[in-house]
Amino acid sequence: MSTPPLSSFFSWLATDLKSRKASPAGTQPLEPSHKIPDPPDPADIPSVWREPPPPPDIPAVLREPSHATSKPKANDDVKSEILGMGRAWSLALDFVFTVLAGAGLGWLGGRYVGPMPAWVMGGLALGFVIGFTRIVRSSLREDREAQEKKKTPPR
Repeated sequence: MSTPPLSSFFSWLATDLKSRKASPAGTQPLEPSHKIPDPPDPADIPSVWREPPPPPDIPAVLREPSHATSKPKANDDVKSEILGMGRAWSLALDFVFTVLAGAGLGWLGGRYVGPMPAWVMGGLALGFVIGFTRIVRSSLREDREAQEKKKTPPR
């Protein structure tokens, strides 16, 4: 199916505008001056577009259950993984909320002193700096605690 050339569009536009000028002021003709084209013949549509392709075969790897060859993790490993994820999330959220608090303080300062975007930008910069220092300090503290645990002998 090919698209009609632009000349046919402009000829339609010209006839439509003429018919609107010919009608009384403020009214539009009841019937449009152009006709909606008939839908295409289904025989002209390729079969690929008429019917969806058949679903692909499911590989044998997905049809059969897998047999786990590795041993399940011990409870201590799972607990340490969960604790590690919790620490990571706490650091990330601490950083985000520190930056947002700095931006909020900058916005408040801008409202109090006057509408200056420098206050908000300064608050954002201050939030980034404080958030980064908090991440570095907590990481150093955790490293120090991990080294102390390694030095102390088990009882």
